[in-house]
Amino acid sequence: SPTVAGGAALMRQYFEQGFHPRGQRRAGDRLRPLAATMKAALMNSTLELVNTFLGITQLPSLSTGWGRMYLERDLYFPGDDRLLRVYEREHATGLATGEVHDYPLAHVGAGEPLRVTLAWMDPAGVLGAEFPLVNDLDLELVAPNGDIYYGNALRDPGCLALTCYRPAPPDPCMLPACDPILRLESIANLDDRDRIHSVEAIRILAPQAGAYVLRVRGFSVPGNDRVGSDRQGYGLVVAAAFATPPSTPIAAPTHLSVVQNDLAGIRIG
Repeated sequence: SPTVAGGAALMRQYFEQGFHPRGQRRAGDRLRPLAATMKAALMNSTLELVNTFLGITQLPSLSTGWGRMYLERDLYFPGDDRLLRVYEREHATGLATGEVHDYPLAHVGAGEPLRVTLAWMDPAGVLGAEFPLVNDLDLELVAPNGDIYYGNALRDPGCLALTCYRPAPPDPCMLPACDPILRLESIANLDDRDRIHSVEAIRILAPQAGAYVLRVRGFSVPGNDRVGSDRQGYGLVVAAAFATPPSTPIAAPTHLSVVQNDLAGIRIG
């Protein structure tokens, strides 16, 4: 829609002009985000959109998708409580089958929802395939107490039979509740892996304070007939109550020398 297109343009400007992650323009912070990063960041900013016809909605849903974007929730400016962190990999440095990328998240605060979105631009699948996903990545979040949250394992905590993508046949859980908004969130240790979609999300409405670990797994990355498609790049974003990065850049190391420069690679010591 025009609103999303305009919002995407503003978000890209926010990254390219160096407002991320400190909320103030800095030339050294300029980022030209990947398409997958933009997709993940836009979807990470959404909230439930009430469907006036059904009188009920959830995030995500077949009728309202991932809801309505609210850029002010995730694009940090001084004084905000929520910050956005971005991790991205191009295809050359992406995941092959069986590989894992870990990203530590220190100093996550309580009192603000924690939202994570992983997105990737999947290679072209086979025409007419029932499930056209080619490269399948898995998103995980390890909490301070060791609980693991899995991408798209979203449920209404009051009715764990309800799934966001694969709703069961008519069921009491599917009927309108007293609250017109079904607030789906990630359930700890509910290992229900998504094998269909190229977007995975984790949503914790009341996170524990402490250190988390974000994990992206290459579950199955066969690629197609294109060279390099057997490695999958991605965009990964997380918004929560973080501490801001230090304003003073870390000093560059000194007294370095090349200790190896051959066919095996380059080593600096």
